[in-house]
Amino acid sequence: MIEIKDLRVSLGGHTILDRVNLSIPAGQCLALMGPSGLGKSTLLKTLVGEYTPTSGTISDLNAVGYCQQNAPLFPWLSVLENLELASTQPKAEIEKLLAQVGLAGIEEMKPHTISSGMRRRVTVLRAFLNNGSTVLLDEPFTGLDIVTRDQLIELVTTLWQRMAKTVVYVTHDIDEAIRVADRIAIFGPYGQEFTLDIVNPLPRPRQISTMDPASLLTYRNLWVEIEHAIKSSHLKTSHAKKQNL
Repeated sequence: MIEIKDLRVSLGGHTILDRVNLSIPAGQCLALMGPSGLGKSTLLKTLVGEYTPTSGTISDLNAVGYCQQNAPLFPWLSVLENLELASTQPKAEIEKLLAQVGLAGIEEMKPHTISSGMRRRVTVLRAFLNNGSTVLLDEPFTGLDIVTRDQLIELVTTLWQRMAKTVVYVTHDIDEAIRVADRIAIFGPYGQEFTLDIVNPLPRPRQISTMDPASLLTYRNLWVEIEHAIKSSHLKTSHAKKQNL
């Protein structure tokens, strides 16, 4: 279990995160949501080691795989070579995994010769192939067309279930959070509190087109609850900013 206790992160003299407390059980898929500018991405960058905490502790976090939005691949390397850099798995195992997630046949291709959707799927796969037990994804589904987004959602779900890794990812899309995550947490100002921290009750798979009426009702109610919590976070953030003026 990853334990974050009283975490404070300041950048350029400004406090971005203050007294964040969060426990993430091993193997959980956690979606972090909330208004822009509250430190969600800062939290991921702190977990990956890009930022140093001003105070507080992060425990039981080993090596992590990290994928930012539009994360680049090395253009002079093939797809397979890019993936081999991130993993100690044998070449044959990586090729097998590529085939299992619908990416067979691109192993020797350079990144610029494959579609943007394929590149995004390769970068997510690279994060999961990291030898650590945790994967951090920062808005991995942003800027994609609906078909490619659905393919990537399926890829993340498949890799998470197959590899049993802990996944923490940032998203602004309620549908994505409901379809992918075990648990959804809505950031409040500075991460000091969560306006909502809820376990997703929907069974998998979570394709709306195949849901029965009871699951559709649960989906709708969950959507409304998350939307309300995000609006509440907006109001609390505006109030906190006015107090700090």
